Amino acid sequence: MQNSFSLWVIATALILWGCSSDSGSNADGTQTVQSLSDLGECTTSKEGSVAWIESENKGYICSMGNWVYDAQIINPSIGDASTQLGTITDARDGQQYKTVEFDGVTWLAQNLNYAIAKT
Repeated sequence: MQNSFSLWVIATALILWGCSSDSGSNADGTQTVQSLSDLGECTTSKEGSVAWIESENKGYICSMGNWVYDAQIINPSIGDASTQLGTITDARDGQQYKTVEFDGVTWLAQNLNYAIAKT
């Protein structure tokens, strides 16, 4: 009985976590669609919008009238009830990077983008 209840709580949390007031959008504002054609036109009002394409397993951003692939966008459905998304700032240059925490261990969700001065 305890296992069934725990499973129900986790399943409910995952369902609620994946839903938001706008169907197809996640809590972080990332729109999730099946294919790139489902996004519609990248208009001025959508500039800077982020989308996750399930069929391609890739993220896109609306930029200057085009949906552009962005390798730094992570799948918004990654995780479970024990997963937390966050950010970390590189003290060397101030760039922010997405992080994800699994079971108390924080991992970078993006590659570092740091230029080393040539000598």
